[in-house]
Amino acid sequence: MTKSRADKSGELIFDKIRQRIINWEYPPKHPLREEALSTEFGVSRSPVRKALYMLEAGNYIFRIPNRGYFVKPVQKREITELYELRSILELAAAEFVLENPGLGERLAALREPWERAREAGRLTGEDLALIDQEFHAGLVGLMDNSMLDFYFGSINERLFRFRVMDFDETLNSKAIEEVADNHMGIVDALSAGDREEAVGRLKANIAEGLRNVDISLGRALMRTYEL
Repeated sequence: MTKSRADKSGELIFDKIRQRIINWEYPPKHPLREEALSTEFGVSRSPVRKALYMLEAGNYIFRIPNRGYFVKPVQKREITELYELRSILELAAAEFVLENPGLGERLAALREPWERAREAGRLTGEDLALIDQEFHAGLVGLMDNSMLDFYFGSINERLFRFRVMDFDETLNSKAIEEVADNHMGIVDALSAGDREEAVGRLKANIAEGLRNVDISLGRALMRTYEL
């Protein structure tokens, strides 16, 4: 079944607005008016509404009845709790993998996106965020639990713009090769059955991500107040 023109337009508008939110061009509480967006993108309100519904579902914006949509404020506690939940699920996945050595081929496949990233050399924070999201979702996916996949997917969607911040910050101090090697090291430790190394690397990876988000949020907020 082919998508309608409105659906395609809505997805394009969603991508553009999401990028503006990620780049902090639209700071927290920035209003998103249907009429203004329709005019800007040269479309009817239907695809704009679709884009706004998608952004709300992705936790990028919120709606106030009779007032419209606004960029969602950043809540440090919410981000911390989401990273904590990530840690719980991923450590459970690591234990599952360690107890099921027959997952070797599927586990090894998680290295491939990082091997390609290593060869690519020049990638953006968003490029790495997408690869990272795929990697960690793939780790949880090894448990073959559809409910865990669903809830972990929801966490990933809510954290995506912060993941981009994480990797934008990471690229200020690390080469892509080092980032890739750190992730492949998690796979190698799991493949070797080295629980201490695997768990230690995974915990460090998630903790570093949260630290980078903290730094990036501080910088983004400073830019907002300077506007």
